[in-house]
Amino acid sequence: MIVLHVLGAGGATPTPERGPAAYWVELDGHGLLLDPGPGALVRLVRQPGAPDSVDGVDTVLLSHLHSTIRPTSRRCSSPSTRCSLGRTAGS
Repeated sequence: MIVLHVLGAGGATPTPERGPAAYWVELDGHGLLLDPGPGALVRLVRQPGAPDSVDGVDTVLLSHLHSTIRPTSRRCSSPSTRCSLGRTAGS
């Protein structure tokens, strides 16, 4: 079963009511953090049913980059977390 948690659905700038778009996807006991932006980890650990710490994140998927992300940012600090950068043709 796939479970999708919307951690944020706002624009690029967080507001008190809305955070930037970010998603937590659960699939067969594995967790995927999709397109985390500012504040996504805080919202993740506060989300019922999601991990209570970043140690529970199995995979991080970035579907696109922003100018604030450098190529070295693709590396993960935790050896148990897989990082992936989505690319489209011509990017």
